Amino acid sequence: VALGREHGFGEILAEAGQHMSLAPGFMTLKGARSVLEAADHALPPDNLVPRSQVLAHLAWTAPHCFDADVTGALVARSEALARASGDPAAIAVALSAKIYFANGPDSPEVAESILKQIGLLYGDSPPIVRLHWSAQLQFSRIVTALRSGNAGDVNTAIQDFGAAARELKHPELEWHHRRAGIVDRMNRGEFNGLASDLRDLHDRGEELHFFSFHGVRAVDWVVLLRDTEPVPAFPPIESGLVLQEGDCPYRWARKLRLTVDVGALDTARAALEERAPGTLERLPHDRDYLATLVHLAVVSIAAASQEHAAALYALLAPYSHLYAADLSLHCDGSVAHFLGTLARSLGRTRE
Repeated sequence: VALGREHGFGEILAEAGQHMSLAPGFMTLKGARSVLEAADHALPPDNLVPRSQVLAHLAWTAPHCFDADVTGALVARSEALARASGDPAAIAVALSAKIYFANGPDSPEVAESILKQIGLLYGDSPPIVRLHWSAQLQFSRIVTALRSGNAGDVNTAIQDFGAAARELKHPELEWHHRRAGIVDRMNRGEFNGLASDLRDLHDRGEELHFFSFHGVRAVDWVVLLRDTEPVPAFPPIESGLVLQEGDCPYRWARKLRLTVDVGALDTARAALEERAPGTLERLPHDRDYLATLVHLAVVSIAAASQEHAAALYALLAPYSHLYAADLSLHCDGSVAHFLGTLARSLGRTRE
């Protein structure tokens, strides 16, 4: 990055920025947006492939990913440049951004169509490229199934995840498949022996040293503690709850909720108050949108913020028939339940 900035090497900055912001909804490294913007500035107008890829990554990088109008414009520009280049890899990256923001609760059929397009583009790619896409594909299909409350589709998606992991023989993907099965047990309330299995899973995660492990571990243990009795030998999780400048909406919201769950209400309240209730209307309706709103609903009720609670009630109201889930694969329950808790906090007893 330093060399790229010093000499104006746009392609080097573009590659670095993409590594710092791996995929939509995933954790990004500090400074990713700045590097991507430097790449966009340094790249010549006719270098279509890296320019299109940089714009796609900018779309899912904070703070852009908090504003639907901004992300929409970036994704449209990215796809236009990618298609003008005719490069399959560039088109696939642009569609990866497009699917993330289209795969919300409003248009599942559009999202499935885009998923099929990307699958065709990646079909003949080398294993390492297919590995990256397969992780996004399988996570997205599990989240979509959880959101609809269809247990059969969830099970099928997890089985497909396992098949992809075995085919590609990649330890991290195999770890994530194993974790998907454990989290599915949590979602179904099957807690017998689960703490021990979760501890073994996380021990293996420590050995693999993969990206974002500490955040994943924090989510799993806090959710388990919230749903069960205290667990002996509870691992340290504080590092996984620290807000980062690169947090996308669902990561920001889930961290605030987990902060409430562990009793640090003042910290969560202060972070919530930094975003005015009106800004929530601008959030993209992405794959993790409902979970983002549900997490914020819990925080707004705990923090006694009537303004945020009222805004969230209005945003969640059209989705009372769905369930809240996000990239963590934890299902947080029905939207109807959270509408009820919001209504109660607002004094709307009829609702």
